Amino acid sequence: MVFERDRPSCYSSLSFGEVMSDSGSSFVLAGFAGESACLATAIDAFHRGHRITYLDDASASHTLDEIDAPDVHRVASKVLGLYAEVVPTQFWVAATSRTRA
Repeated sequence: MVFERDRPSCYSSLSFGEVMSDSGSSFVLAGFAGESACLATAIDAFHRGHRITYLDDASASHTLDEIDAPDVHRVASKVLGLYAEVVPTQFWVAATSRTRA
C-alpha cells in the first residue's frame, strides 16, 4: 500500500492511521530518514498504543550539518528504541519465520 502524506509521520495520512488501527496496531517500520520520518511515525504510534518493530539495518538517515549520516542513524536508532523495539532484519525474519531453525 502507498499512503500519501505531507508531514514526516506516516500518521499524517488518515488512511494510514485507520489501516494500522484496523490491522491489529502492530507493524514493522523501515525506511529512509530514520531521524525524521521513521522517528516521527514511531512516536505517533507509541502515543496511539500501537506496537512498532523498527528494522535499523533496513533504514538510513541523512547527514545533519557536520554529523555524518551513519552517526545520525546510530543515534536515531537509539532514540527510536524509546518508542519501538529496534532489531536487525535477520533477527526479525528469524523470530517471525514459520519454520524456525
